[in-house]
Amino acid sequence: MEGKGENAGGIVGKNFGTEASNCENHGTVKGVKNVGGIAGMLDWGGISNVQNSATVEASGENCGGIVGYMISYSTLKDVTNNAQVQGKDKTGGVLGYYITNTTHSVEPIYGLTNNNSVEGLSNVGGIIGCVAGNLTFDGNKESQKCTMSGESVKGASNVGGLVGSVEEGWTVTLKNFTNNANVIGGYVVG
Repeated sequence: MEGKGENAGGIVGKNFGTEASNCENHGTVKGVKNVGGIAGMLDWGGISNVQNSATVEASGENCGGIVGYMISYSTLKDVTNNAQVQGKDKTGGVLGYYITNTTHSVEPIYGLTNNNSVEGLSNVGGIIGCVAGNLTFDGNKESQKCTMSGESVKGASNVGGLVGSVEEGWTVTLKNFTNNANVIGGYVVG
């Protein structure tokens, strides 16, 4: 599947207000902006129990093995990416860019697994490329577990084994997390 503009996904381009579950993608996904193995954009919807096993590539921003761009009031739970992800800005093994303007009563994102390499230029993470919201990941709690077992996470700046960057004014709390990937970058690497 190849898109020429925004919102390219292996299952759905833009998931607005619907639930997608128990899906698998095995076809390569290529696009410009908001590119994901399952959905390019997730807006007021939910994705759970899905798996991507095909390469995901974006020539622009917001590229993820499962979702490229996720907005407020959406949920992403118990998902696995098994394929390489390659983008430019805000590139993640599972989710490229997460942005919210609200505080959730339950965690909107958990049970994320990436089993392959991630490569981008800036804001590159083994699980999430860039976060503009408050999130907590605790490996000792089943509802907050995340796993990164891909070979490497590569980028020029803001590169991390779990999260590439967190925008100003937001907090991501990481507890009891193990990264098994090599993290390679130019500057601001963790």
